[in-house]
This record gives sequence, C-alpha cells and structure tokens, in this order.
Amino acid sequence: MQTYSGKPTAVLQPDDLRKTEQKMIILDCRPFEDYEFCHLVGAIHVDIDAVLSSAKDPTHDPKKGGRNPLPKTEVWQKQLCDWGVEKNSLVVAYDNASGAEGAARAWWLLMASGIRAAVLDGGWDAAMTAHLPLTEDITQPTPSIVKFTNWLLPTVDLEAVEKYRKNPEWILLDSRAPERWRGEIEPFDPIPGHIQGSKNIFFKENLVDGRFKQSQELRHIYTQIIGDIPSSQVIASCGSGMTACHTILALYQAGIEGVSIYIGSYSEWCRNNPNLCYD
Repeated sequence: MQTYSGKPTAVLQPDDLRKTEQKMIILDCRPFEDYEFCHLVGAIHVDIDAVLSSAKDPTHDPKKGGRNPLPKTEVWQKQLCDWGVEKNSLVVAYDNASGAEGAARAWWLLMASGIRAAVLDGGWDAAMTAHLPLTEDITQPTPSIVKFTNWLLPTVDLEAVEKYRKNPEWILLDSRAPERWRGEIEPFDPIPGHIQGSKNIFFKENLVDGRFKQSQELRHIYTQIIGDIPSSQVIASCGSGMTACHTILALYQAGIEGVSIYIGSYSEWCRNNPNLCYD
C-alpha cells in the first residue's frame, strides 16, 4: 500500500506515487499478461470487461446499455471491498494508453462512487520513464467494508439522447477517432457513423506526447466547442462508454464539472436507431 498527500486532482504525475502520507490504492488496467510480466509495486490488476463494466454478464445485450454497460451495483460494491477501498482512499489507475484503455473509466466509476481517484499521467510508459519500482508479485489487498448504493455523477440514457441531441441548448460530444465518427471505418459496431446531432472531438486532443495538456489549454479546446452551454447540458459519448470518461476527465481538469455520460454511447445507439447514424 502506498500513500499520497497532494491536493485533489484527476491526474497525478509519476513522482506523486513516491509520496507516502495518505492511503493509496493502485489499479493496473492493462491486459493481464502485461500485469503478470511486471507491474508497479502494490498495483492490483483490473479486468476491464468483468470489473469496469458488466460486458461479461451472461444477460448482457449491447442493444440495452451498449458494449460496456455499468457494472451492477452489488458487483461493484463487492469489487470496492475486495480492493480494500475505504472512504479516505486515493485510488490511482493506469493503463497502456494515457487513460483511454480503462484507467479513465476506473476514475469515473470511483468518483461516481464518492471515492477520490486519479489517473496516472502518461500511464505505463511514464511510469517506466520515471523508474517507478516494479514487481512480478501478484498483489493481495486487504478487504475493506465500504457501502455503494448508486452512481453520484450524472448519466443519461438512450431516451434522453434522443430528446436532447438536436436541441441547440444541449451538446453531445463524441470522443471517437474522426474517421469513425465520419463513418469511414467501424471496427466494433454493426453500423458505421455517429449519433445524429453529435459533435466530434477525438480524445487524443486531450494529450500531447501521451500526457494531459495543461488545464488552461484543455479549457480553451472545449470552450471552443461548448461555448456558453452549461456543463449540466453537455453529454459525453464514444463507442461504448470508455473513452467518453477520458473526455469527462479532461473537462474536469479544465474546471468544467457536471458533464453527463451516455454509457451506452454509439454501440447502443446504432443498434436501436440505424437510420439516425448520419447527419
């Protein structure tokens, strides 16, 4: 177990993990074979499909919730306890893609559970550059008791997106690659395109050299798109609700809080509205 004493933030630098004054839990969101080879000392492996979503649930239907729906309440509470999370914990997640491959989703889920969380800036590559200590030992956390009843951050469903997507007082942001948004390619879902009425801002616009841009720069990027629309009327989406969390994290860093997430995102939308996937 490691500790940290810094101020609340969505993004921590590798050197922050060396500090030792507050309880810290580290989550490794990389594939298990990468984790098994080596990982940060104390890091707990996270299976994205089984833990950060309910995609592996036998009842999972992408038409109802998309490819990566939220974990079920009772499963998520057990997971928090299994990780040893307590109300005063700081949970830091990292992956192979500067937060886009699970770490930002873990951050959103934890923050939505009332748990202080952050993403390691630059992810695994930054940890290696900083020469953080590594191990092959599988971490066995001490279980805790923590209550989880409902998500505290705003979400919207398919019906809400249908209602607001063409409303000029609302804005729907799609964080997928531009070529996917334009419908030129679609590697995961049955119909290429985008939610009719959405605006595209690729999540990689949040980064420079694999690190998050400074808060002022992020704020400039997003206010160029959002304008004067209140954050409570901004919806983040993507393919399956994963990189949308990266967008929300960047907005949080920019001082823009209260943005909703459409968890089902395009993977749910295109299966229900095949005729509304282009403008």
